Amino acid sequence: MQEQDIQSIMRAAEELVEQTRKALCSVDEIYAHVGVDPARLRNLAVEQARIEAEAQAAFRDDLADIEREAARVKAASTDAPQARRVLRNHV
Repeated sequence: MQEQDIQSIMRAAEELVEQTRKALCSVDEIYAHVGVDPARLRNLAVEQARIEAEAQAAFRDDLADIEREAARVKAASTDAPQARRVLRNHV
């Protein structure tokens, strides 16, 4: 019975893969019909994803630098002797 379940799952997965292939082909045909090169469009999407990933990595690096600097400043301010505050009566 388990073997039958596995086979039915595999068949369903293969059908989904085939449906996806057909859908992608029809999308490529639509793009080509309106004068857009599907391969170039996919390449642009890949390039955009790469640029976004690099930008996110740079942002995370910058944020980490800011957090390290804030921690350094905080540590330096707590390690330094506290300045005495002189209160004066102004009349």
